Amino acid sequence: MLKFLTVFSTISISSALSHASHAGLKTVDISTVADVTNSRSRFSVPSDSQPQQLKLSLTGSTSEMFVTFVLPNVTAPCSDAKVTILNGGSFPAVYQTYSAGVIGWYGSIYVAKLTGLTPGNSYSYSAYACGKASLTPNPTFKAAPVTGPNVQTRVIVKADMGTVVPMGFAVAEQIEKDNAANPFDLAVLAGDLSYATVDPPHNEFEEVWDAWGRMIEPYVSLMPFMANVGNHEHTPGTLTNSSGKYNVDYAAYIARYGAVPSNGNGPLWYSYDFGSVHYTYLDSEESQDAGSPQLAWLQADLAAVDRTKTPWVLVFQHRPLLCSTQSEEGDHVPGGKFLTLLEPTLLANKVDLVVTGHEHLYERMNAVVKGVVVANATGTRNAYVNPTGPVYVVQGTAGAFVGGDWMNPQPAWSAFRDGTTYGYGQMIVDGASSIDWTYMGSDGKVIDHWRIEKS
Repeated sequence: MLKFLTVFSTISISSALSHASHAGLKTVDISTVADVTNSRSRFSVPSDSQPQQLKLSLTGSTSEMFVTFVLPNVTAPCSDAKVTILNGGSFPAVYQTYSAGVIGWYGSIYVAKLTGLTPGNSYSYSAYACGKASLTPNPTFKAAPVTGPNVQTRVIVKADMGTVVPMGFAVAEQIEKDNAANPFDLAVLAGDLSYATVDPPHNEFEEVWDAWGRMIEPYVSLMPFMANVGNHEHTPGTLTNSSGKYNVDYAAYIARYGAVPSNGNGPLWYSYDFGSVHYTYLDSEESQDAGSPQLAWLQADLAAVDRTKTPWVLVFQHRPLLCSTQSEEGDHVPGGKFLTLLEPTLLANKVDLVVTGHEHLYERMNAVVKGVVVANATGTRNAYVNPTGPVYVVQGTAGAFVGGDWMNPQPAWSAFRDGTTYGYGQMIVDGASSIDWTYMGSDGKVIDHWRIEKS
């Protein structure tokens, strides 16, 4: 599958668009890209020693929140690094750095854990390091909601984003508009974040991670952001922290997005509760075979879910279990690789929804068990009512070049598919009763809408 590098000035955007055009993928006029990116302050580089790329993430406790921030090109630890809550406490920020890619990276990353939060309450905060405050002044977030079956949450869902080759910036802009109109509570991304490399594990440019971090900061500084690892995060390097220096795979991803609950294998596979949902994240780049650590962890994680507290169980990973594109077909059809490995565990634990990316398209599958459709979306609400198997969604449309090499005829298990538009998923979870999903285009138009309902 073709994946393209989203690089500012390091690699020519026009060259990348030329490659995409030859591949028959949908592109965007380069003058439009230049006009928009030049007008957006997020693409300007702040002072090297000014905290930037603020990002919130969950710890697994409703009374806590991680804050991560970055200082590009400043490798020495800042003794004053901290995050402060307005009219509240001050929390020390822990230093780390890493090196990877073609020319390495020479910045520093800090993570602070905010504690003593009241679930659902709002807090304004600032990051400080090397005598300077964060570029974004006092962003405000809501602490995670209480866990329980009556909580409503609004969630951003996306995968395969990147920056300006061609449309990650446009999806980010639409998310900001939608969040300003009706705030979301959580943002999730099912792998392939920045596209700092087109050729993993080779040729990664770390400055692209910084550009992407600045691009998403306007909303991930306002709500927790939780990610899966994808194949384009698969670049090794070294990680340096207070404990020493280590060789690691997924170096940039672990360093920049490693602040997650500690109940799995770092940010590669982990889980958390948020409102009425249990979220489980998997790593489709590592073994999920019988007897593997990841599969054993998944089985234990799902078996431990208390459905009286979190009646919904959602599983996220980068590569799809079901998808009707011919690209890598053997991985994502009934009887294919990922369903063979994972479906028995998903069915045994009554998983409701599986969300993936990797294929740069949108596709909604019907509720499927062992290749057989067990529920179609029906009625004016386009609802799956009490399905006895999971619904599968591929939402790989957040910015990387879209296109679908579709199987024809369309399989019965494929309900809706689109390989021409860019956008993201808006998921509204209404307690224990329903999940409402809207595929929102980067132009603000609704492309698909459906629901899962339980009674």
